[in-house]
Amino acid sequence: ASFLSNLILPVTSRAYIGGRDGSSRLMGSGPFRLAGRRPGEILLERNPHHMPPAGVERVVFKVVKDENTRLLKFRKGDVDLGINVLPLDKLVRFSRPPLQARYEVHEAPGLSFQYLGFNLRDPILSRREVRQAIARAIDVDTLISHRQKGHSTRATGLLAAGSPYSDPSLSPIAYDPVQAGELLDRAGFPLKNGRRFTLTYKTSTDRSAVFQARVIAADLRKVGVEVEVRSYEWGTFYADIKKGNFQLYSLRWIGVSDPGFLDELLHSRKVPPGGRNRGRYANPEVDAWLEKARLEADPSARSRLYRLVHGKVASDLPYISLWHNNNVAVVDRRLTGFRLHPSGGFEYLADVRWRK
Repeated sequence: ASFLSNLILPVTSRAYIGGRDGSSRLMGSGPFRLAGRRPGEILLERNPHHMPPAGVERVVFKVVKDENTRLLKFRKGDVDLGINVLPLDKLVRFSRPPLQARYEVHEAPGLSFQYLGFNLRDPILSRREVRQAIARAIDVDTLISHRQKGHSTRATGLLAAGSPYSDPSLSPIAYDPVQAGELLDRAGFPLKNGRRFTLTYKTSTDRSAVFQARVIAADLRKVGVEVEVRSYEWGTFYADIKKGNFQLYSLRWIGVSDPGFLDELLHSRKVPPGGRNRGRYANPEVDAWLEKARLEADPSARSRLYRLVHGKVASDLPYISLWHNNNVAVVDRRLTGFRLHPSGGFEYLADVRWRK
């Protein structure tokens, strides 16, 4: 059912076909075509065969890995447009001179989904009452206020609230440390000298990711769960997650709009390396719904199946849904026609024009 949506490629996709001489070229029929690549830069030019023509003749994407360097480039006026590229605590600078005179900030709800993952093969985390307790022990609203600076909304699942495939009757899990303690007692983990058990939380070395891990650890400590935060460089961290070498971790899915992706995340046959069911979740009922929904072409019937999945997963908690990030763009005031796409991509880039 998701076949057609999977055929769509954004303007920056690198879909190549090899020639007989070993060369490769970018395939596509969009408003821009690849003009060249240099270290740290991708150059696009207007596709003369596309109608209507793109509003600007050339676009240069600059790859700037350091977030402080990105901010400096905005301050020097070297950047005309950036989407989700600045630290959220730095955005306030664009509401004050001198940056306010050159740039305006656009913000809208997005599809990016932040979650806390569990290893369901762990003897402690395999117990649903423990996962439910952890979900109630974390003050997600405070995390959004401090880590996200308010630029996010609570999530109940991978798909955002406006999706026809998410169950609108579900609400985010409320912060309730008292109930969390009661659930842990019932699960067989009473307090002993102020502690119940210890978990390891793995994260990358990213500053905001480490901050998130420490806040969650502090929340869990209040209900007697000790958390050891261990940060690793990205390659090591990600390899451990794929291998199942973790108890807790947090990552983000970006730009997911079609529910067909849930099969990749939740079906029992999709445990790595066969898929991305990293928490090792297995529920025969969910498997059956996913298999049926995957082949269901009728939108109403497909929606009903995915809403069943949404509700069951919200109950089983193979992961904790934290928030959906807003998309935030910083745009030169001389540009017109800019719109934010929910994916946070450049789907509307062809509509942008220089103000006359």
